Amino acid sequence: EFIQDKNDRSAYYKKQGETTRFSLPKEQFVGAANWSDIQVDPSVCYAVLRVTDEMDSRPTSVEQFVTNDGFTKHQLARDKVSSNEPNQKMVLYQMAADTLIYLDFSKLTDIRLKPAYLREKDTVKLYEKDRSIFIHAVKFAKSNSLALCDVRSSDNKDRWIVCIDLTKATVKELEHQHDEAWIGGPGISSWNESDGNMDWIIDGQSFYFQSEETGYSKLYAYDLLSAKKSCLMPMDKIEVYQVQLAKDRKSFYIEYTNCQTGLTGNHSFGRLDIFSTKLVPYAQLGKGYNEVLISPNETHLAVRQSFGNKPWEMYVKENNPTKNDLVQITHSTSDAFESYRWIDPQVISFKGSDGMDVFARIYEPEAANKNGAAVLFVHGAGYLQNAHHYWSNYYREYMFHHLLREQGYTVLDVDYRASEGYGRDYRTAIYRHMGGRDLEDFVDAKAFLV
Repeated sequence: EFIQDKNDRSAYYKKQGETTRFSLPKEQFVGAANWSDIQVDPSVCYAVLRVTDEMDSRPTSVEQFVTNDGFTKHQLARDKVSSNEPNQKMVLYQMAADTLIYLDFSKLTDIRLKPAYLREKDTVKLYEKDRSIFIHAVKFAKSNSLALCDVRSSDNKDRWIVCIDLTKATVKELEHQHDEAWIGGPGISSWNESDGNMDWIIDGQSFYFQSEETGYSKLYAYDLLSAKKSCLMPMDKIEVYQVQLAKDRKSFYIEYTNCQTGLTGNHSFGRLDIFSTKLVPYAQLGKGYNEVLISPNETHLAVRQSFGNKPWEMYVKENNPTKNDLVQITHSTSDAFESYRWIDPQVISFKGSDGMDVFARIYEPEAANKNGAAVLFVHGAGYLQNAHHYWSNYYREYMFHHLLREQGYTVLDVDYRASEGYGRDYRTAIYRHMGGRDLEDFVDAKAFLV
């Protein structure tokens, strides 16, 4: 009887293991490539995933000369920049049909076009096959089966914003941006794998995005029904960094900078009306750097703010652009720090040898203490702004500049060409010639000081 019970239990568990209580989707093979970032649409009828074909790469080798035993050692470092870039594909899964479909991006404008520097040398202007692309995460609509997607060429020359029809498995190009240097700018991103500002305004009907079409990264709206786009920021030389759509979907809260000579170096906060394109700045959030988080009911603001001589602190205020009710809720500096007279260096501009304005921050000693010598500071990163009115990422150097100033030196902190905060042409001025315009800006800075 014991043996019979044991055999019955084994047979029962075996049958239970073989019984399927619900039907599983069939297995789908997506190849040997890496797949990631599965997104399911709000209706749970569709899913998309990205597939990446990685390319073979060779790391560089850097010799280390300072070692514990005195012998040099090899250290592997990052790969060199090359045309050997990964390529991404997007797969659409239609759940009702239990089907995987590779979306077709081959019709994108100029997908095979060679960059200008190659077209100048080659008689053949097009590649034999499509360029590699990076595909960003999609923005699903909730009211229909559409999705927005930002696609970048791996050579950084092109950006396409497309609309994916999940039912028809089709890709429609809505916006094409091209830059013979490289696609980038605030709210767009110079890294082709990083997302830019883009999302729906009216769900499934219109959306916003940014473009450097005017030479400055501005906010645009696109209407799917009329297939028309409109610039929401007609004002000159303004660039947008952060965007949040208001709950009423009639305006945006934006963090922006002014790139006009004499007005640079601040991250301001304002509200932009979508229909009138009127920008209402917040009186207490115009100077310095203002990072703003809006409460869910949009009645209050949490503000992270700094100035040229005052590090970051947290504040709160009512969501009212004219009301002066900003209240500081943190205190991060010590008595020793506050006992020193830190200055907010003046942001200036001087003419480069090519006639363009070059921007800088100047630390001038007291007249009686000037020694007639100057120091030129070269900030790192390339694409970074350091001639500004907020707390610097280079705060150690900011403090060291005060030491030099006390010794009678004039310090000029130059935002050389390729620096952030001055528009597209300033950003790309070193394309294919690093050590050209950027270095010449320092030669011109020396002449300016003399």
